[in-house]
Amino acid sequence: DVIYHYRGHEVSKLFMYWASLIAIAGVVKREAYLVNGNGRLFTNLYLLIVGDSGSAKNTVTDFVKSMLDYFEHAVMEATSDEYIPEMKRVDAVTSGATRAGLQEAMKPANKRGKKTITMRDAYGNPIMKKNGQIAEYFQTSEITIVQEEMSVFLNRQQFLDDLLPWLINMYDPKDREEVLTRNGGREEFRNILVNMVGNTTPVALKDTLPAGVQSDGFLSRCLLIYQSYTDHMFPDIRIPEMAPTQDDLKRNLGWIAATTFVQYDLTPEAKEWFTKWYEVKWNEGRASGVLAGLKSRHKVMIKKIAALIRWQRYERNDRLIHL
Repeated sequence: DVIYHYRGHEVSKLFMYWASLIAIAGVVKREAYLVNGNGRLFTNLYLLIVGDSGSAKNTVTDFVKSMLDYFEHAVMEATSDEYIPEMKRVDAVTSGATRAGLQEAMKPANKRGKKTITMRDAYGNPIMKKNGQIAEYFQTSEITIVQEEMSVFLNRQQFLDDLLPWLINMYDPKDREEVLTRNGGREEFRNILVNMVGNTTPVALKDTLPAGVQSDGFLSRCLLIYQSYTDHMFPDIRIPEMAPTQDDLKRNLGWIAATTFVQYDLTPEAKEWFTKWYEVKWNEGRASGVLAGLKSRHKVMIKKIAALIRWQRYERNDRLIHL
């Protein structure tokens, strides 16, 4: 749907495909995940859209911002359960932010909407947990960072001293963590999840990030989506006939968010393919020198992407990821 809508824009299909995946990651949040041994693999992404000037990169961040803005209203159209729109509120940080500003946005106390939600069944009765207590949903520490100019956001000295270690630490979602506040106090964050998407050029990316973090650390956690120039030419923007509108796209994303919950797993055939693929990549990674850190994360990345591709389908017949 997203690709169809943007066929009359100059932005590349590649960029918009990834824009749709980061939007899904932002609205599914921690409510759905993949089985990962005895744990859970959440599908948060750090996405860098890389292209030369004039490649229409800003269309990506404009799209993501428009989808996430007051997103709970789109969820309301997809479900009659009153608590699901509250769970699916999305906090998007769309302007230049410091570490302190990002942490303020993540504080449960600063979230819009209800701070605590009583979970109810189809008849309106409170859902009871096994221990006899009423099941409740508490506001979480989940945000999506959307930045049009990553070179500004990742200012060299500020990035090295403050944002770099914070972004690396926040990449792996944690259930709980105490963080230092700007006043020197401590704040407990719960159910942490950070997504990020931003635009940059190859030159700005090289100049912004020092060599020490270009091969490992921060960049090993990022997906770089590169196209040097746009592959479409349209003097005027046009929407193809019968293509979904922006409202349609947001409504469809609301349905995805409202219907995507709990655990998903690979089918036996998908697990067999993944095992064979990983054996090859594991040997490649050992021989890749400075790129070993980056390649070691490929196995996690491919599972996350597989889940997001599964969730963008408009059916929920099972909770399996097929080949």
